[in-house]
Amino acid sequence: MEKQTIGYMLKSVQHTLRQNLDGTLKKIGLTTPQYSALRELEFELGCTNADLAIACFVTPQTMIKILQKMEKAGYVLRESHPTHGRKIIYNLTPTGKRQLANAQKRVEAIETLLTRGLTDSEQQVLKGLLLKCLVNLTDDHSKEL
Repeated sequence: MEKQTIGYMLKSVQHTLRQNLDGTLKKIGLTTPQYSALRELEFELGCTNADLAIACFVTPQTMIKILQKMEKAGYVLRESHPTHGRKIIYNLTPTGKRQLANAQKRVEAIETLLTRGLTDSEQQVLKGLLLKCLVNLTDDHSKEL
């Protein structure tokens, strides 16, 4: 059996990407999950802990710790949900927006490195193929195994 299966290659790329992200974000005092949470809050205002955990690929328990650290750093503001009093939502603060902008520049540099040598067309094909793979694994087909 060939060691370099598609799954193995995907995991190798993901692992190396994560190491690069961790290294560059650490220089500005962020972790990759913190960056992911800030980015999600940029697009989805008023996210709950559960929303953020799903979007950032971590458990709700881990996300609570991440959010506590970001709240202490002044990156996020915790508030009561406007219509569901027991729900807590999070939003970016101006400091969080500035930190996200700083982090985004670093992440874009890593993503540029990741796709170096790929044409725009090849990048679109890669995205399409990865999306097909994702759909295949999230469809009910995986239950057939």
